[in-house]
Amino acid sequence: MEVESRLQELEALKAQLDDPKRKHVRDRPAKTPDDLDLLWVNFFVTGEYAPVSRILDVFDLKDAKDNEVLKRVARWSFGSNVQQHQKLVEVVLKHKNERPESSKKVIEQTIITEP
Repeated sequence: MEVESRLQELEALKAQLDDPKRKHVRDRPAKTPDDLDLLWVNFFVTGEYAPVSRILDVFDLKDAKDNEVLKRVARWSFGSNVQQHQKLVEVVLKHKNERPESSKKVIEQTIITEP
């Protein structure tokens, strides 16, 4: 029974991955901490701004109870990763002025640049 269940899960996953209409993690808003993890993986694999932009979008969500945990996780992971990865700092600073005020403020508070 366990093996059959696993095979069904794998078949469902294969069908999802083969679906040409499947949305990539960076093509949809982050809604859970797991989404943030996937976005970080996508950035570290590609080095592109798109997944980071989705992470920064979290800071632009309204201040509501539903968003508290997601914002806290995003803030922690962003702060931790900019301390460790210069490429991330470069990508974020390159696009900083395109950001709405809330995420721009987080960038400015997190990445200290010399005047």
